[in-house]
Amino acid sequence: MTYIDNMIRITNEITLEFEKNIIKKKINYNNINTEKLLILSNEMIHDSSIYQKNIILKFSTLIYCIAKMIKEQKNKKSNNLETIFCKYYNNLKLMYTYLKKNNINKFENKIVEIFNLILKNNNKFNIYIQDIINSTTIKKGSKLVDHGISIETVSKMTGLNQWELYNYLGKTNFEIVLDEKIQKTQKRLDHAKKIFNIK
Repeated sequence: MTYIDNMIRITNEITLEFEKNIIKKKINYNNINTEKLLILSNEMIHDSSIYQKNIILKFSTLIYCIAKMIKEQKNKKSNNLETIFCKYYNNLKLMYTYLKKNNINKFENKIVEIFNLILKNNNKFNIYIQDIINSTTIKKGSKLVDHGISIETVSKMTGLNQWELYNYLGKTNFEIVLDEKIQKTQKRLDHAKKIFNIK
């Protein structure tokens, strides 16, 4: 079985998990088996360490974020949440279709689209990312993290634009280590401020 075959299987399993909890066109997210989703995410994390494919890492991160969001929102009644989870479900169905047709670009675009939804609707996004990064498999396998958490790393994991991420996350809740180019620019700016006595 190739990693694509595995992604097809896992996307289908997640979609079916959502489908069996649809009641009157609304998703009853309280009954979604989040432990199952987390197990599927771990499978993908394992695959990412074997195949070293960034798309697998993005996908595993996405599954993890969705599972954690659902787990934390259980027993909280909200029409807004139902709408958001319906959007996830509809996008997951499309992702499955794209994978079956071997349209990896469209599959990847959908991952980014869902991450944008998560980013805009959940203030714990950075914590989910940190959890994934702290995974031994990712640290040893894909070697994405050297010192702290970089915006560049999160960008690789999600497909989201680095500047967009920085605007959303800022420096709240966890330390962000900027990528080298931004670090150098910041150092030059700090140096110039010292020379001209600018605060």
